[in-house]
Amino acid sequence: RPIGSTATFHAIAAIPTFLIQENSATYIANLSRYAEHDLAITDGHINVTDTPGLGIEIQEADIAKLGFKPMLFREYRHADGSWKGR
Repeated sequence: RPIGSTATFHAIAAIPTFLIQENSATYIANLSRYAEHDLAITDGHINVTDTPGLGIEIQEADIAKLGFKPMLFREYRHADGSWKGR
């Protein structure tokens, strides 16, 4: 989520005619579970940083603690959590 969301925020910030991206302060705060970031909603606007990349640092150790849940219909990972090839 943090990578896709942050990439979306940067992309829409570059589109002058873009009107609305619905999000909540709670959603932005929950991104902190997965990445260090400076994102904040202030006066109804979300900031995007000018730091290199997307301006986030993924917390891989915290993500690894989330565990593995098998998907209902399609498996993209092996039982040990590693990714399957095509």
